[in-house]
Amino acid sequence: MRTSDVSNVIISSIKDKVVDDLSSIKRYDFHGNSVQAIEKRFFDTIGKAGSIGLTALF
Repeated sequence: MRTSDVSNVIISSIKDKVVDDLSSIKRYDFHGNSVQAIEKRFFDTIGKAGSIGLTALF
């Protein structure tokens, strides 16, 4: 995902929010999936596809 035109403050804010969100959902059951598998799939999807990955997640 290209971030060269995005402010570091915005990127940092997004990263902080994602970490907070993932931390808050660790207590939920994911039908037998570990939260680590969910996190990995989340970051792999964003990393591979950028905005298309976000669309796939949401």
